[in-house]
Amino acid sequence: MKKRGQVSTFIIIAIIILIVISVFFLFYSPVKNKPDFSDNSLKSAILDCLGKTARQGIYEIGSTGGYYNLTGIPSEEGISYYEIYNQLKIPDKEIIEKELSNYVNDNLGKCIENQKVFNITFNEKIKSGCKINAESVNVKLNSRISYKKGEETVNFDNFDAQISTRFYVLYNIAQNFSKIYQENQGIDFTFISQISEDYGVVFYMQDYGNYIQIQLQDKKGVEGNYFEYNFLLGK
Repeated sequence: MKKRGQVSTFIIIAIIILIVISVFFLFYSPVKNKPDFSDNSLKSAILDCLGKTARQGIYEIGSTGGYYNLTGIPSEEGISYYEIYNQLKIPDKEIIEKELSNYVNDNLGKCIENQKVFNITFNEKIKSGCKINAESVNVKLNSRISYKKGEETVNFDNFDAQISTRFYVLYNIAQNFSKIYQENQGIDFTFISQISEDYGVVFYMQDYGNYIQIQLQDKKGVEGNYFEYNFLLGK
């Protein structure tokens, strides 16, 4: 009876050990430590950063008249001239798209680095492409991103973001207003009245003596939020 009791005790202990081992592997299995690449959390984080950086860039470039870097551009107080000495200095849409791309290239990494939950690295220098459309701005990330966790590494690319904005509308208004200003050598208040009525854009003008600052104010300019577009006219 004593031996039979000892055997039963060993069997119970063995069963308990098996249960403990099973529970351990259930919750601490190496498979569970591997990153779940089917989860879209990483892609969502990158897309959020791409959209956020693009929006910041749109505000930045709108405030200067279309530039991220004003080096060599006629400007005053961080705002570019669209007309000076009776010459138009309006940047082409392609130039503005390149300036916005440069902003994204320089600032996207800072946002992604703040996503501390992920161990993200760029395989190459950040490169993006921006396209300004009638009612939106499209931003495409052309750089490959690596996600590392433990011994696992997976590469991601082809990220796109679309920002709803009337940037192009305000750019066109600024362009046409500057051309009329050059032709008439003065402010066309009829044009201002018509544009305000048609597009709901507010014109703010400030005369600084040697130049006039024009600020186009749109209550729903970027994803339904307030947006300003600045430029200067020489006198």
